[in-house]
Amino acid sequence: MYEEGRHCESREWKIRRIVNNEKKFKIKCPKGIQFGYPMYFEDYRDDPQKLQKLVVDYRPQPGFKAGVSLVETEHPEYPGFIARTMTIYFAPEWHLPIYMDGKMLLRGKRQSEKKLALIRHAT
Repeated sequence: MYEEGRHCESREWKIRRIVNNEKKFKIKCPKGIQFGYPMYFEDYRDDPQKLQKLVVDYRPQPGFKAGVSLVETEHPEYPGFIARTMTIYFAPEWHLPIYMDGKMLLRGKRQSEKKLALIRHAT
């Protein structure tokens, strides 16, 4: 279980989560990937300029490898609700395990909280 306390607008709030299941995979690095609301791809398929403004089109650098982390999280505040999060990592091969294990270094300190913040925004 992970628990963190923070101050937000002079109020304290807690984040609690229970990770039920986490799986990590190395995958073939795609040449490109697009992220966006699924309906955009249907509604604007005939208007590529509008679609380009609404979605993210990412192309990994040559030599990058890719990995995927699948996490199922149960939130105690909502019994029975399980959030499913997919995180995609792109990095040079020797850095990929570091990022996927949440051991990113920032200013010389272990920053596993940074990974959790990214996951929190993605869910």
